[in-house]
Amino acid sequence: MTLLKDDKSLILILVKERGSAFKMNELLQDKILSVCKGGVSALVGHGTTSGKEPGMKVSHQKVILDNIRQHKYNIVVATSVAEEGIDIPECELVITLNPPSNVTALVQMRGRARKNKSKFIVVCNNTKEREDMEDLLKREQNMMDAVKQLSQS
Repeated sequence: MTLLKDDKSLILILVKERGSAFKMNELLQDKILSVCKGGVSALVGHGTTSGKEPGMKVSHQKVILDNIRQHKYNIVVATSVAEEGIDIPECELVITLNPPSNVTALVQMRGRARKNKSKFIVVCNNTKEREDMEDLLKREQNMMDAVKQLSQS
């Protein structure tokens, strides 16, 4: 919680489903406001799915993104909409509650934690998820080693 003492701190929590984003946002609203000066917000995609939760209107997404850039929120709970392609300020902490499924997703998720001394946390719910995550990290390292070798050629 020491991260939340800075008005400009940003923690990004990545979840898989819109309903999870809205529920976690609601739970954090009650608990966090006494600890941090900024607020908590959910950010989800605008498309429609077969799930129960509707998407956000693009105009609502823009308002939330503007508020994030103005440091009105210290915590953002988001679906994959926040993984790539939108401008979110550097995060001190990124937590994903669903491990990435491939190296590209891993790099995109971790790329949000680009502030100096930031942390990236992957929550694995079982041994298989942990093993899969370790495999992704090895594959990423293999790719980085290959690039290094190519650049030295």
